Amino acid sequence: MSWRAIFFFEGIISIGSGLVAYALVPNEPGTAKFLKPEERLLAEERVRREHAGSKVIIEATKGKLMLKGFTNLNVSRISRQHLCPD
Repeated sequence: MSWRAIFFFEGIISIGSGLVAYALVPNEPGTAKFLKPEERLLAEERVRREHAGSKVIIEATKGKLMLKGFTNLNVSRISRQHLCPD
């Protein structure tokens, strides 16, 4: 098997597992189905304590935010340096 085929199959597995994780992993502890109700409350309280005093607003992943990340100049430069080092 050639090295290109190995990279292809590894990429397919990575992309597939990423899509599955995106669909299954909850955005916040309150929506986690695998937690018991008291565990959800405990997790939510920990998140609140961690962000106490900060003005951080957790936004849901939206197409607009993703586009903003892809068009960010710093992200573009770092990606180019990483993918095309020459």
